[in-house]
Amino acid sequence: MDLHKSKAIILGFIWAILVSCNIGLSTAEAQADALLSWKSSLQAHNLQSWSLSNASSTTPCNWIGIKCDDAGSIEEINLPGAGLQGDLNNFSFSSFPNLMILNLSHNSLVGTIPSQVSILSKLASLDLSVNQISGSIPQELGNLMNLNELDLSDNLLTGSIPYSLGNLTKLTVLHLYVNQINGSIPQELGDLENLVLLNLSNNLLTGSIPSSLGNLTMLAHLSLSKNQITGSIPPQIGNLKNLIGLRLFINGITGPIPSSIGNLTKLTILRLFDNQISGSIPQEIGYLKGLVDLSLLINNLTGPIPATIGNLKNLTRVGLSENQLSGVIPEEITNLTQVVILNLGGNNFSGHLPQQICRGGSLANFAAYSNHLTGPIPEGLKNCTTLTKLGLYENQLTGNISEDLGVYPSLEYIDLSDNRFYGELSLNWGESRNLTRLQISRNLITGSIPTNFGQLSELGVLSLSSNHLEGEIPKEFGKLTSLLNLSLNDNQLSGKLPPEIGEPI
Repeated sequence: MDLHKSKAIILGFIWAILVSCNIGLSTAEAQADALLSWKSSLQAHNLQSWSLSNASSTTPCNWIGIKCDDAGSIEEINLPGAGLQGDLNNFSFSSFPNLMILNLSHNSLVGTIPSQVSILSKLASLDLSVNQISGSIPQELGNLMNLNELDLSDNLLTGSIPYSLGNLTKLTVLHLYVNQINGSIPQELGDLENLVLLNLSNNLLTGSIPSSLGNLTMLAHLSLSKNQITGSIPPQIGNLKNLIGLRLFINGITGPIPSSIGNLTKLTILRLFDNQISGSIPQEIGYLKGLVDLSLLINNLTGPIPATIGNLKNLTRVGLSENQLSGVIPEEITNLTQVVILNLGGNNFSGHLPQQICRGGSLANFAAYSNHLTGPIPEGLKNCTTLTKLGLYENQLTGNISEDLGVYPSLEYIDLSDNRFYGELSLNWGESRNLTRLQISRNLITGSIPTNFGQLSELGVLSLSSNHLEGEIPKEFGKLTSLLNLSLNDNQLSGKLPPEIGEPI
């Protein structure tokens, strides 16, 4: 190779490096100008470091919330909670062709989401959550084919969910909750087969749950709660074998709980409450052995509680109240030794309460009100020291009230009204210093009111009406300075109420 040709190659190589450096420099300058232009349009911000006026900030790569790739092009804009007030109208999306992460969450941004955001072809994460952004979700978001996280939650978005979001097949997280989004759930969301988290709750969504959501076999959490969704739960929901949490509460869902729900063996949370779900609780629910929270209250469920519920030994919360369930409460329910809240009220249960209802020693809140229960309070409920709330009113329970109830040191609430209890009031309740509500009206109780009831300094409600109590109203009631509601009528009590009742010390 001759000398002239060698020099030409070397000079060409040097020129290429210089051109490359100049391009890099002009890109950095252009991106800095774009950021500063957007900054100047904001009404407020915490972006004081965004400046080219000092040596340490000659490139935007050193600015707060900015990260660049090796070539000096911005790939991340991370500004959560940066006090941003303004909109995105002056944000030059076209200036950031290599942007992979855009996080402007927890600010005070207003206005709409510009359709120009679709220019960011490399974008993997878009988080505009917890702002005041309004308008509809642009259809153009469906062009962001590399997106794996989209979070627009907690804004003021309206309009429908664009069907084009079904193009985002790399998406693992889709959060649109707490907005005012309406219309139906697009069946195209069933194409997002990599989705792990889908939360559309707290919106105005209508229509039914698309059966196509059964294709989302990677899904761990599905929340469609607090909408206006109707129709039945599709049996395809049983395909979601990786599901951990299923939340469909506060909608207008009808029809039965599909038996395929028994396939969701990883499920820990099942919340279907406050709908119009009918039919019986499927026996297959007993396969959900990892379940911790079972909330089916406020529906139209009928039939008995399946004995298979006894398999769910990890349950800590059981809510079956306000349905039309019937039959005897199965003895297998006492296998739930971890249960803290057990609510069976507002149904048509009959027979006796299970004897070992507090067997595990974890029960804190037990309610079986407004049923047709008979017999005494179970032996296993005596001295259930973890109990804080007990609601058994409006049944046909019987027994000696002073013998059937033991000492509950943590008791805060007890309502045994509208039953057939007899005997005298227990002195033990006077030792329950955390008691705020004691209601035993409309029973067959005799004897006098214990004077140590005056020690219940936290008591706000005391209802002993419509019994056979006699003797004087204890003068110690004058110490009940928290009392807001006192009902003693329809007894044979004498004396006057102490004037200090309800007066703060």
